[in-house]
Amino acid sequence: MDLTSCNQLGTALSALNLTSQQQLKQLTSLTKLSENLNNISPRQPETFSQPLQEQLNEIQTGISLLNQKDAESAVKGWGRAIMIWLFSPISFFILFWFYSHLTPIPTPIETTESLQKILQNTDWSNAKLQRVEKKLGTDRKRR
Repeated sequence: MDLTSCNQLGTALSALNLTSQQQLKQLTSLTKLSENLNNISPRQPETFSQPLQEQLNEIQTGISLLNQKDAESAVKGWGRAIMIWLFSPISFFILFWFYSHLTPIPTPIETTESLQKILQNTDWSNAKLQRVEKKLGTDRKRR
């Protein structure tokens, strides 16, 4: 055997020894635990279960109180939501109506100028149309 394989064999044996020692410790602790479990009298579980049962009853009471409060708050929440749903559009419309009548919405200068040009062009077109109708004899006012 060469030196490398001897070192690997030594490492494997020491790891095996460590694992066996850990398993021995676990077995001894398990045997101690099983001895303690065998020494428990039949009345001891009752002494443990009574405080646990009282705590369980307290927890159940608390849960039922929380459920009752949740139900009450849900009803109140739905009532608020319905009130908001009903009055929000109405109040918005009323506020918008008052605001729009008190403060008119300003139009931009470009829009005003464009509308004035359209009005002038319409007046000019109407005057031309009246002249053409007079010449053709289809004037609505003469009929």
